[in-house]
Amino acid sequence: MAKEGESDQFSITLPTEALEMIENGLIPFGLYGKKKATVCRALILDALKRSAVQEQVREGRAKASRDVANSP
Repeated sequence: MAKEGESDQFSITLPTEALEMIENGLIPFGLYGKKKATVCRALILDALKRSAVQEQVREGRAKASRDVANSP
C-alpha cells in the first residue's frame, strides 16, 4: 500500500500491437513522454477524464456500495 501522497505501483501486459503503437508512434511524437510507462500513465489518466468513463466509475462505485450493503 502506498503512503499518503504516493501512488501504488503495478504492472500491465499489453498486446504487441499496442506496444508498437506506443514505441513507434507516440514516443517519437513526444506528446506523452519518452518512456513506455510515462506514455501509458498519461493515456490512462486521459481516459479517466472522459465523461463516459467517469459515468462508468460512478455506476461501478454505486454497484459496489449496493453489493456491500446487501452482503450478509
